[in-house]
Amino acid sequence: MDTTNYHVRVDFVRPLLGTCPANDAAIKYLTELTGKDYSRGVRNDDVEDFAEDDERATYFARDAQGHPVILDRQINGFLREAAKVLNGKVTGHVKNLRSKVENTVFVAQEATKLHLPTNQGDGYDGIQMFSHFIRRYTPFGSRMVVAQSEMIQAGAWFDCDLMVVPGDITEAVLSDLFDYGWFKGMLQWRNGGYGKFRYKLTKEK
Repeated sequence: MDTTNYHVRVDFVRPLLGTCPANDAAIKYLTELTGKDYSRGVRNDDVEDFAEDDERATYFARDAQGHPVILDRQINGFLREAAKVLNGKVTGHVKNLRSKVENTVFVAQEATKLHLPTNQGDGYDGIQMFSHFIRRYTPFGSRMVVAQSEMIQAGAWFDCDLMVVPGDITEAVLSDLFDYGWFKGMLQWRNGGYGKFRYKLTKEK
């Protein structure tokens, strides 16, 4: 199938928070035990005696070398959310935008390296733990609990390739979708201003 291909570089202008509900010890233990790759995250029921605090902690997925990565599903998730909000409002007033993005826009890489700010180190080094409150709804009403997330400071970046099936999703429409990243970022707590980014989109010949 013929596709129109693009290269995109995303530069984060605000800190971003990890979203995978697994701790580093669990990932290393399960990988050694089973030989499977758990860098995309670990379900709570994969680990016995998963501490309650660990259940509320989120992390960045990592590659085999321990570098944090952005997953294709996270990029796709951002594009789908942007398409839902901007339905009919992008260049060409494209309707059913979310469905068209979901079915015709594909990220070439399953995982792409997240480059840390130059003053923040690499791999696990320099990534901070950020404590914040989240609201939990229980049969006894809502309550606030403390959660922790890995946080990477502003200045991080990644690049990836997109494959687009010819149709309504043009370069101008993709630009409109990525423009939304300045207003509402990527990954966790994007409603709170985290994960906002600038980007450069290049059509490949």
